[in-house]
Amino acid sequence: MAERLPDAAGREYIAARFGGITRPEHVTSMMNRIFQPLGTGMHGKREAYKLLLCYFGANIGYRAIRYDLKCRDETVIEVRRKVYDTLDLTGHRAREEMAREVGGMG
Repeated sequence: MAERLPDAAGREYIAARFGGITRPEHVTSMMNRIFQPLGTGMHGKREAYKLLLCYFGANIGYRAIRYDLKCRDETVIEVRRKVYDTLDLTGHRAREEMAREVGGMG
């Protein structure tokens, strides 16, 4: 049922959250969604990918992320908050869509 979701990022979110599928080639739509609130030029794909992995439970230290972002603590906290908020919203929408699908089935 998750594979029929109209939003590609939502499909990837469900696969990552409940299936553990977080390889870079499987989360491209979510990565693109992450870059929207961050803007361009400030952060690279590798840093955003590490934050995505942290969101889904990977054990990556705060210092490693700070080192990759090459910024101060406040900036790391802000970037992480933006990424997590974006992923929360993506997951919420995907779960709502699946709930509607299940509700429609009776």
